[in-house]
Amino acid sequence: MKQFIAMALLGAALSGCATMAGLSEPPRVSLVSITPTNVQLFEQRFRVTLQVQNPNSETITIRGLDYEIAINDKLFAQGVSGKPISIPAYGESTAQVEVVSTLQRVLEQLQEFGSRDTPSIDYAISGHVSVDGIPIPVPFEFRDKLTLPGFEKREKDDGNRPFKPKTKAIAI
Repeated sequence: MKQFIAMALLGAALSGCATMAGLSEPPRVSLVSITPTNVQLFEQRFRVTLQVQNPNSETITIRGLDYEIAINDKLFAQGVSGKPISIPAYGESTAQVEVVSTLQRVLEQLQEFGSRDTPSIDYAISGHVSVDGIPIPVPFEFRDKLTLPGFEKREKDDGNRPFKPKTKAIAI
């Protein structure tokens, strides 16, 4: 019971710090794009474009980010950035950051994708932002689904092929 009360007081104190700094809502971070930049045998690097929205009434400056990208609920890549980002009140900004993955993670994703019954990819980016005026990092999480066009669910007797392209007969 004492631990619960201590955690409740800590949560109230921390939310008070965030409010004092003009941060009534955490920044919203979403994934815009991911592009391979350096592919080695055991390490792959990607440039990630993030969109950061500030739903607050004051400008905020993000001093740093730590983040990870998960695909189909499995860790794919992670990274950190110390590049400051200033976001106006009720505004947004994009940030170019880098993530690093491993050969093992890439192979796991390819295997998972090949065995799925649906042509969609669930992805998430989560982490923490360090905001000026707030003593602790603020957590964030964004989840979405990407559906690949031109594919349908595979039929039960389709063998090893995970997807069957939609085709239409063309009269000549």
